[in-house]
Amino acid sequence: MKVPSVPLEAWRSLYESALHFKELRPWKLPAVSAVVEGYGLCLWRMGRFREAEDVIDRILRLNPPDNQCVRFLLPDIRAGKAWEENRGDR
Repeated sequence: MKVPSVPLEAWRSLYESALHFKELRPWKLPAVSAVVEGYGLCLWRMGRFREAEDVIDRILRLNPPDNQCVRFLLPDIRAGKAWEENRGDR
């Protein structure tokens, strides 16, 4: 899967804007959910594990049912497993 070449600052801006929708249940708004998850994935790919974990944790707090299945990403992020190591696992 190719990661879009969007500057991290653009992802961060979209992420911060998306968080304003938390009262509207962002997991019910697919575009907002995609932005929030995309930012976390970009951070992971860049090796910024702690920040990626924070974003994924926030997704889980906003979306307890986890219909995006991001909970499965956390063990690899917390273990500091590089994105590339995870490519063929799933």
